[in-house]
Order: sequence, then structure tokens, then C-alpha cells
Amino acid sequence: EEDLNNVVVLYDKDKNDEITNYINYNKLNINYEKDNDFVKIIISKDVNIISPILNVILGKSYKINTSRVIYDE
Repeated sequence: EEDLNNVVVLYDKDKNDEITNYINYNKLNINYEKDNDFVKIIISKDVNIISPILNVILGKSYKINTSRVIYDE
């Protein structure tokens, strides 16, 4: 969630190069879905699960997604 907050702040300031650097440094994936005056920012990250029980239930790799819809001026 903190990563999403940081990206939203950078997006509001129109700092696309800094968003790219932040996403690459933190090994995140980002998608944008525009709908009229709104944009949905979706961030995802692949994580490896090392817990023996969760490993069996969820698999070795798990994708975490978080998103936010903001007004795009």
C-alpha cells in the first residue's frame, strides 16, 4: 500500500521518469486503466512464499495486487 501511495503522489506531480525508476527499483509491475476523467493505477508484485503450509496451499509464487482510482485532471 505504501508503494501505491508513492506512485500516486508521483503520478499527480506528472513525474513519469521517477515512477519508472521507483517501479524498477522495487521490482513492481504497474498498469493504468483510463476511464474518462479517472485513472485506475494498479500495482502488482510477485512474491515467493517460504512458509511450508502456505506453499502447499498457494504455490511457490504468489501475486499481490493493489489499486486506486484517482481523478485525472
